Amino acid sequence: MTKLIPLFTIIDLIIFKHPIMLVAGYSFLLFDFLTTTSTKRKLFIVLLLLAAINFFRLYDYRSGIIVITIFLLAFLSSRIFKLVRSKMLKFTFLVASFTLVYFLFFYFAEMFEYLTSSIKAETLSKTDSRSFLFIELFSDLKRADYAMGRGYLGTYYSPYFKEWLGDGGDSSQRFSVEIGFLQIILKGGLLLLITTILLFIKSIYFGIINYKPNSFKFLIAAWLLIEFAMLSVENFPSFGVHFSLFGF
Repeated sequence: MTKLIPLFTIIDLIIFKHPIMLVAGYSFLLFDFLTTTSTKRKLFIVLLLLAAINFFRLYDYRSGIIVITIFLLAFLSSRIFKLVRSKMLKFTFLVASFTLVYFLFFYFAEMFEYLTSSIKAETLSKTDSRSFLFIELFSDLKRADYAMGRGYLGTYYSPYFKEWLGDGGDSSQRFSVEIGFLQIILKGGLLLLITTILLFIKSIYFGIINYKPNSFKFLIAAWLLIEFAMLSVENFPSFGVHFSLFGF
């Protein structure tokens, strides 16, 4: 599967002018990286991931860049700090990480403005395309929707996309929200949101606290932590291997 992704990417660029397979399948590269024992294969996957980052820069797929970058940094950190066994240090790390997720979700506009003002790359969009989603969704939700949401086929009204005149714009009745936590609220309300958060926290806590930093289960928990953090800024409703990580 890993070796076919470059070929599929080239085909996608020729036919669709967009790296569809790479966007949808880079999580398989990350999983292959964790599970393989071959040093040469790991190096090959790292080269593919670095190439993917450059593709994502061209197509302004910021979440892919963030996930891959943090994943590789987490792997390197696990090698550097593989002797760290103190549960207190691990717990402190988790508290800091969950605090970051909190600020990403509730103070996204402020953090986005600060980060984009610090980034000099012209290929990355510096337009805040997330903050207005909070206002639109919560303005449209009724009190009864907060408990269990509007179901899988539930939609919400977007004034922004009502006036959207660009290519590829959604209709004003939107099926999904670009922020993962908001998507969960739309579909399943607070009940699904709380269940999801508890499942993530339990799995992340178990893997990071109980295993060594260079172990497979620790790295799986670290990956889950990255996916959990991304729910505060991104929602990509596509199948990936990361949906099976809870089983480990």
